[in-house]
Amino acid sequence: MSRTLTVDDWQVSYDERAAILEYEAGLPREEAEKQALIEIYDQSILCGVQYPGILTELVCASRQRFDSQLASTVDELGLNDVRAPLWGLDVVMAERDTYCPALGDEPGRMAFIAPATEEGSLVDLIAQSLASGKMLSRLGMASVIGADEIEISRAHDLPLLIFVNAMSWLRGGCRGAVIVNWQEAGRSLDGVSIILCPTSIAAHIYKATRKCWPVPKIGVPESEVRHAA
Repeated sequence: MSRTLTVDDWQVSYDERAAILEYEAGLPREEAEKQALIEIYDQSILCGVQYPGILTELVCASRQRFDSQLASTVDELGLNDVRAPLWGLDVVMAERDTYCPALGDEPGRMAFIAPATEEGSLVDLIAQSLASGKMLSRLGMASVIGADEIEISRAHDLPLLIFVNAMSWLRGGCRGAVIVNWQEAGRSLDGVSIILCPTSIAAHIYKATRKCWPVPKIGVPESEVRHAA
């Protein structure tokens, strides 16, 4: 009989195996992550372990990021040193406001795949086109990436860092959020008192939050100010 794993089950197994391969087997971290992902994926097939819905797609996309043919792409994206495992690459097709993985010979474009979680559970996937930078959700369920970070900021009155897109969010260590659906931005950010964001999206954030309570103060991260100077 097969059993279903949650995203938390997968994360724990992945982290544990990668740590063993790195510290006990002496593999470089990148190679340890690659090997752990391959082992868990292959074992899940042999043992009949099933990943529910979009988690299967995320695991497959995560595995693809270690494909030797995509090594130069990962390097160009500046993601070689990123240690967050739950992301990947896949060929996808746009379907109005959502996307789906391309199958077989279907035409598609390479995209970066990131998870959208709420209360630690995977609720949607976000694909960011490597060609255009446009972001689409898989199920149309998530309007942001980093909903839990928004809730922490709201609950503890802490500044919220908002990134331009999914890739910059990953490079930033997944600390903060990304607006995927700007029509829902106000609702998503309601209750956040201080927002830090790049100047390129500051005007959009300002416009989206005028009806929020409290109306948030909007600033630019200190790192961007230093870089501009």
